[in-house]
Amino acid sequence: MRPKPRYSSILIACLISALLYLSACTKQHENTASLLTPSDTSFLASLYDDIQEIKKTDLDSSNVLIDSLYKQAVVRNNDYYQARALQRKGYYYLTKQQYDSSLVYFQKSHSFREKMGDSILFAHSFIHLSSIHFALKQFDLAKQDIVNAERIYRRENNIRGLYSSYNQLGIF
Repeated sequence: MRPKPRYSSILIACLISALLYLSACTKQHENTASLLTPSDTSFLASLYDDIQEIKKTDLDSSNVLIDSLYKQAVVRNNDYYQARALQRKGYYYLTKQQYDSSLVYFQKSHSFREKMGDSILFAHSFIHLSSIHFALKQFDLAKQDIVNAERIYRRENNIRGLYSSYNQLGIF
């Protein structure tokens, strides 16, 4: 006679694997703060697209949308879109030629992206910072920002980013 299988040991094994799977999923989402529903994410993305369309034709309307995007991203606890809104705010002040304000927003966006732990987004933020340093004629800082970005792109083997950083270096 064969012994009957122990269902309790099978059940425990299933529970352990389910817990391991859930903990892995949670760790994946920690960096991007994306414990959002798809509708939340699509709403934020559409708001960002609206800003992209307006950006240079009507700066003040764009600024209102930027503020709205930032507030929605804060409410939904989404670091990615908070960083995007701050970056866009930096471009707003850069276009308005209020360079000091622009630098503040680019730096805030940079720190959000650093906190997210996404190397490519962090590299992008160096490129944005280089724009404002270049506008301020702080060429050494601008060049260092681009070199930092280029280093990250090379480490991540991101060809498009490398092309962008080499293009920026070509300005010098």
